[in-house]
Amino acid sequence: MSQEPSEPAPAPAEDARVTELTTALQRAQADFQNFRTRTERQKAEWRDDILAETVTPFLGILDTLDRALAAAKGGGNLDAFVSGVSQVSAQAEKALAALGVTRVEAVGQAFDPKSHEVLCQVPAPPGVEEGRVVAVVEAGYRAGGRLLRPAKVTVAGASAEETR
Repeated sequence: MSQEPSEPAPAPAEDARVTELTTALQRAQADFQNFRTRTERQKAEWRDDILAETVTPFLGILDTLDRALAAAKGGGNLDAFVSGVSQVSAQAEKALAALGVTRVEAVGQAFDPKSHEVLCQVPAPPGVEEGRVVAVVEAGYRAGGRLLRPAKVTVAGASAEETR
C-alpha cells in the first residue's frame, strides 16, 4: 500500500493570517450588505421626495378646477366658469415651467419632424409659405433637451391658387 504524504500542519502564524483574512472578508460582506440596504432605502426616499415635489403644484390646480366645476354646477355664470378654467390652465403652465417643462413652439414655425407630428395639411393661407405650421391640435412639450411629446399640427401645403 502506498501512503500519500500528509500535508504538514499549518504554522500558527498561517492560522492567524487565515483567521484574520476570513474576519476581514466577513466584515467586508457585512459592510456591503449594509451599503446595499442603505442605498435601497435612500432610493425609496428620493423617489418619494421626487413624487411629492412633482405632484404638490398640481394639487392647487385640482382645487381650482373643483371650484370652477362647483360654480358651473351651482348655476354660476359662464364667465366665472371660463375664468376658473383659465386659472387652471395658467396654474398648470406655471407648475410645468417650475419642473422645467416647456411647450414646443409650433404656429408659424417651419415644420420640424423632430418636434412636430403632422395630422393634416391644408392649402396655405395668404401670406403663409408652404411647410409652415398653421395650427396646433395638441401641444407638444419638452423637458430640457428631451422631447416629451411632439406637437400635433396642421401644416400649410400648396396654396389654393397653386393647385388650380
